[in-house]
Amino acid sequence: MIEKQIRQTSIKVFIVALVISLIVSYVFKNYSYTTGIILGYLISLLIFHMTVSMTDLILSIHDHKYAVIVVYVMFIGKLVIYAAGLVLAIKLSGYLNYIAVFIGYFIVKITIYVNEAVERRKRNRAA
Repeated sequence: MIEKQIRQTSIKVFIVALVISLIVSYVFKNYSYTTGIILGYLISLLIFHMTVSMTDLILSIHDHKYAVIVVYVMFIGKLVIYAAGLVLAIKLSGYLNYIAVFIGYFIVKITIYVNEAVERRKRNRAA
């Protein structure tokens, strides 16, 4: 349930980041900022999905040793995906800006913090 809310809110945060990157791309006459944000966001969504899947899998595993192995493998997998996005941005620097990709990685994380702040504010007002 909360995953769906985070995905929906992350689209709003992504649109704000996309508009900012479009303005920057227009000013500098270089669309690599926009494509970098898009790639970073897509990778961020993939990593979020992997984290949710990993959590569900770990909760369903009864063998502690197997759960630890799953955590290690998924962690390394996430690092490889993050690295692949940055390497791709560096190799295709004319089409992707690596700093924009890096910023795009934080869109889902920012969304999680924004959701928590909104929920906390609602609870404080209700109390």
